[in-house]
Amino acid sequence: MKEKDTIYENLFRKVAFRDDEQAFRELFLEFYPAL
Repeated sequence: MKEKDTIYENLFRKVAFRDDEQAFRELFLEFYPAL
């Protein structure tokens, strides 16, 4: 689980600091796969 947390943290940082749309999509789909 630790490495998955790191993946989320990296994606979150990309979204937060670079407004990275691709990273946002990955995070969003990870948490809301049904939508």
